[in-house]
Amino acid sequence: MPRTSASLARRIAHKVLLRVYQDQAFADRALAAILNRTDAPPRERALATELVYGVLRHNRKLDFYIRKHSSRRLKKIQPEALAALRIGSYELLFLRTPAHSAVHEAVNLVSPSKNKVRGFTNGVLRELERNLQTQSLPSITQSAPSPTEALAIEHSIPTAIAERVLKRRGAKETEQWAQKMSEAAPFTIRHNRLKTTRNALQTALKQEGLTSNVNPATPYSLNVINPGNLRENLSFLDGEFSVQDIASQLVCHLVDPKPAETIVDLCAAPGGKTTFLAELSNDQAPILAFDLYPGRAGLIEKAKKRLGIQSIETKVMDATNAPLLQTTIRQWANGDQVDKILLDAPCSGFGTLRRNPDMRLKTTDISELSEIQMQLLESAASTLKPGGYLIYSVCTFTREESTQVIQSYLDKYPNYKVVPISSELLSPFKSTSKEYFGGEYIQTWTDLHHCDGFFAIKLQKSA
Repeated sequence: MPRTSASLARRIAHKVLLRVYQDQAFADRALAAILNRTDAPPRERALATELVYGVLRHNRKLDFYIRKHSSRRLKKIQPEALAALRIGSYELLFLRTPAHSAVHEAVNLVSPSKNKVRGFTNGVLRELERNLQTQSLPSITQSAPSPTEALAIEHSIPTAIAERVLKRRGAKETEQWAQKMSEAAPFTIRHNRLKTTRNALQTALKQEGLTSNVNPATPYSLNVINPGNLRENLSFLDGEFSVQDIASQLVCHLVDPKPAETIVDLCAAPGGKTTFLAELSNDQAPILAFDLYPGRAGLIEKAKKRLGIQSIETKVMDATNAPLLQTTIRQWANGDQVDKILLDAPCSGFGTLRRNPDMRLKTTDISELSEIQMQLLESAASTLKPGGYLIYSVCTFTREESTQVIQSYLDKYPNYKVVPISSELLSPFKSTSKEYFGGEYIQTWTDLHHCDGFFAIKLQKSA
């Protein structure tokens, strides 16, 4: 007698996806919350994770094929059935799960009391499977109204984002970028130089059954293959490494923290950059880390404790409040201004679509974000010493959040200038602005640099 309920991994993925699609929940948090409440074996956890992120990463393409094989519009399909169809379609199209298993499991994600809905789900997936086997799937290129729209559907990129990249980089490079953004991101970690070395960490991971490769982009990076729940690893719990993408690490190298410098991190949570700054300065540079929300500030405290860092102090505050920020920093710095400020500002996050695929489903008001970014930059202006450095970064590529906001800031504060990038480590990621301020900055692209897409620039206040 066949099972009437789906496997545990698929039930977990189904619950998470319903939360993401219906409640706009963050996929990583929703998945972690469910996995933490279950004793699912590693194999089931891995499959659940693959299904959640795979469905979200390929959402537009899956919906295109569901729509082409359904007699109903997507909005008319019950949410639990649509989530099941997305999981089943992903298994058929990308995981090559045997058809009988993929269809059977997807149908069993729908409540047993809903026979008609189960029949509808079965019918859509059976039709999709037949066309897949006969290589007669509907053509995305022929169905889309424009080549850009076809590209966006094929790689499940929001059309407006694809159009932005197209204006910046041209058709060929946009296609290369979109292809990379539809792939899974590498799992990159950095060793804690206060506790271990990269070689020693790689050996320790191997002893715990994990394979890793040296990432040559920075001196501290390893890419872990099939990491599983790496945050339960003994080396992680002992504070020997942190999870951090290469692009995020580059921002900290641009800050270039030195022992005894006073450093402020204005938007610090969850603490990846803050703790790396402490490690790079041998835990000898006093760092004041701000975040708007107590819960997120708590993540910084948790990270510094795990890593054995003493130099970080955390404050919960709205950093756009310039007078309060200035007072707080001067009190912390014994009446003085500070040497360096890192502003890793809230942004659209378009450079992290492959790592955070649920962002493809969200709408973003870039004009509102650029206003907040300018407010934060202005707050920082009065708290920095003459001759001090302001490092601004965002994990995106939009002009409004990068070169344009910096140009606006320089127009308003002519006592700041762009610092040339002379570091050998940073030079492969360097760009030069011709349209705006004419200076050098970091701009990473996933297809070119094999990391998240970041913009970062270093400004100096005149002495």
